[in-house]
Amino acid sequence: MTLLSVVLPMYNSENYAYSCINNILSQSFIDYELIIIDDGSSDSTKAICEQFKFDSRIKYFYQMNGGSHKARNLGIDKAKGKLLTFIDSDDVIPNNYFEELIKMYKDGVNCVFCDIYHQKHEGLTKSFFFEQESLSLNKIKEIIHMLSIDSFPAPYAKLYNLSEIRRLNLKFLESDNYFGFAEDFYFNSLYLINSQKLVYTKKTYYIYNKLNQNSQCNNPDPEVQRRNNIDRAKVIYSILQYMFNKGLNIRKYNAIFFMIRKHLQWGGDVTKEALLKLLKNSNLPKSYMKRIYCFSLSIFLFGYFKK
Repeated sequence: MTLLSVVLPMYNSENYAYSCINNILSQSFIDYELIIIDDGSSDSTKAICEQFKFDSRIKYFYQMNGGSHKARNLGIDKAKGKLLTFIDSDDVIPNNYFEELIKMYKDGVNCVFCDIYHQKHEGLTKSFFFEQESLSLNKIKEIIHMLSIDSFPAPYAKLYNLSEIRRLNLKFLESDNYFGFAEDFYFNSLYLINSQKLVYTKKTYYIYNKLNQNSQCNNPDPEVQRRNNIDRAKVIYSILQYMFNKGLNIRKYNAIFFMIRKHLQWGGDVTKEALLKLLKNSNLPKSYMKRIYCFSLSIFLFGYFKK
């Protein structure tokens, strides 16, 4: 059995595909499968991937364009390893990335994570989570708190337990007219709610490329930004619905509501109005929504629960 499944979504990635695959093949740890999900590319991405057919660890799959969330979900379905990690095609990892993450994994660990560098025009900026060389988090408050730390909700820079993902039947959010923005906040919120132990290591890192203007996050098109802000509302609502269905005490999950407030700030009126529309048509009990309103969202949704 392969120990590690690496899921690599690609969409029109011809400028990054060759160097990204080479970067992964240069890893010091070699017991992995690389699952490339081509999300309907119309450029030379497929031709570049075919240059690596000589390596039996590489599996290439093509799907009609549906977004990175659907590509990652297909990757989860195809994965055969014990552990799972996600990499974006325009990002970079050091040669010891897989090796150092796997060294920290033991039975009972839900997630291993490391620091993140952001590649910007002015150079690399660091997102260090802790000063210690390594650290274990095994209290639910500590685990959930990680969601409120810059960059942690992203799907990269982490090693997941694939059997846990499948036990939870967990996928990145898919729904009607949802385009995949903030899907990482949804996925990691649900994964961490069900986690008992996280482990951190400073011995490796992940470099996230913030220069790619073709990425969904960086696209300046006003219509794309509007669509993204509506997606924020769908993610928030889906998390609230999951927490209700699980019967969770919302006061134990402050960090999730901290991030919900952040998304409402970032998304402005578009996100607020979209969320209000979802709440008005919700099958969630009004009493539950009032508790959430009083606990966390009153400054954003003022007036709705007064009706």
